[in-house]
Amino acid sequence: MLTDIRAHYNSPDNVPYPDESNAVVPTLSAFLSASGLQNPLRQIYCTVNAADDWGVLLFVFTITQLALYEYDDKISALVPRNRATTTTDAAALVLGVSTTLRQLHADQTASYLTSLGQYVRVRVASMNTETNAINAPMRMFDSTTRAAVAWMRHFARVADIPSKTLQAFLPRGVLSHAFA
Repeated sequence: MLTDIRAHYNSPDNVPYPDESNAVVPTLSAFLSASGLQNPLRQIYCTVNAADDWGVLLFVFTITQLALYEYDDKISALVPRNRATTTTDAAALVLGVSTTLRQLHADQTASYLTSLGQYVRVRVASMNTETNAINAPMRMFDSTTRAAVAWMRHFARVADIPSKTLQAFLPRGVLSHAFA
């Protein structure tokens, strides 16, 4: 049954949804929900073709929001830079982006993480070229870069993305050294 559902998800035009007369999926879903074993963050409510690049659109949204947050070492979380004007919690935004990407094709999540990883690479490279090695110690991570890495870590945790997969999108050592 799960193989048929996955095949339908990958190619909805060519592979029909499993037979509607089979009551296993709705019954199983009801039991999982009643027992508390269903994760609403993993629920897929609709599917969209992989043709559009929603990952890049959500990346641009993320970058505009990252300017409003900074990483706080004391609580190990993203907090608003200006609490008077930014009232939305960063965790809620990460959950929203994760839920949106879950509705789209898996390639969109990869596109999103690729774009965000490239953004971090550019930020790290620009910090290293701007720093004068003779007069000042090397500052590899500024507050925006740390916020982007914290966003990616939280996104990976919420979206059930293994850390090994996340490391493929970032330069070596960024996850371990960004918060040291």
